[in-house]
Amino acid sequence: HCLSAFTSDIFQIASHVARLPISPSFAHSMAQSQLSCPYGGGPPTNTDVSGVGVRFSFYLQTLFLSLLCARSSEISEIMNALYTLMFTNMAMAVTALILGFEAQPEISFPDGLVISYLLSLSTLAIVVSFPACARHSLNDKKLTGFFILHCLAVFGWGFSLLISAPTFGNAPLCNSNAVVAIFHPFRALPAGRVIGLLGVCLALIFVVLLLLKDHMAWAGTVVPVWILRRVTIQISDGAGQSIDAMDGPYSVPVQMGRRQNHGRGSAPLRSRQGARPEHHWEAGNKQGYDLQIMWPMILNMGVTLVLWIPAVVNTELLIRWNNLTSAAGSSSWQFGQVLPMFLVVLPLIDLINSFRKHGIKTSHRALEVSAP
Repeated sequence: HCLSAFTSDIFQIASHVARLPISPSFAHSMAQSQLSCPYGGGPPTNTDVSGVGVRFSFYLQTLFLSLLCARSSEISEIMNALYTLMFTNMAMAVTALILGFEAQPEISFPDGLVISYLLSLSTLAIVVSFPACARHSLNDKKLTGFFILHCLAVFGWGFSLLISAPTFGNAPLCNSNAVVAIFHPFRALPAGRVIGLLGVCLALIFVVLLLLKDHMAWAGTVVPVWILRRVTIQISDGAGQSIDAMDGPYSVPVQMGRRQNHGRGSAPLRSRQGARPEHHWEAGNKQGYDLQIMWPMILNMGVTLVLWIPAVVNTELLIRWNNLTSAAGSSSWQFGQVLPMFLVVLPLIDLINSFRKHGIKTSHRALEVSAP
């Protein structure tokens, strides 16, 4: 009797410290699930889809794509990272569908939750960067088609996992033990399943509206030439205040400043305002030297890091709170973990080249105008 009273007191103190009062029905259901689950902790994870190398590849690709969108002024650099991440997402979603719904599943429900967290993080980065790339790309139909295929694979995986959650994977008896992590563990079934279905439906509606909006904005829009290439314009001696650069299918009217002739054969003079429209000094301006730092870009990068770090932390907490461990005797770094890390190389090179070329200062996108 004294031992049972002491145990009851310890249980009450632990509940008070954790500030999570445990009801008898909840404790009973947890005890039943622990007895029925064949694993003491969580089921062994499949490192080919949720191993450390796969996770790091997703984390870094997402970060590099977001930073490239904030820094790079060349659409080709962003497109390389965007296509790489979309291809990685599609490969992950298709692999998860095959391994999770074959006759003998090779992944568990907690593995599916980790995959969903990784796909959610990377898909968010893709959706944010897609509109700008689609409007500035000559191959808009190709990019849009690939984006639609990517969304079909990702949302197909999300709906398939949530609909079959109670019996999904190779250890369905342990699914009731699974938790989701948002800085705190929450039961994945049944509440997390309902919230997940609602979130996936809202995300799907948002993507459809984004595609419709981007399609309507693209129709009848002419891509500015300075986005596509730099043009060198030769100044003719004829009369006129504007010159058209015909270098391809587009033309750009460049308004020149007032010309002054100082004798026969002299080169026309260009006004300072016409040649460099970005920089002009006002009379009486005593504010000092302008550092020309792109503060909006710095702010965008800061926001990217603020959103990226919690997403990574929650994914790692999900693995820890579900007690996911590798199978006994298997190494954490195998071929399936090393190979995804090579997908990080191309976005990393583009990011380094972009910062070496532009730094953090204002990017001059004006047309280059040269006199004969």
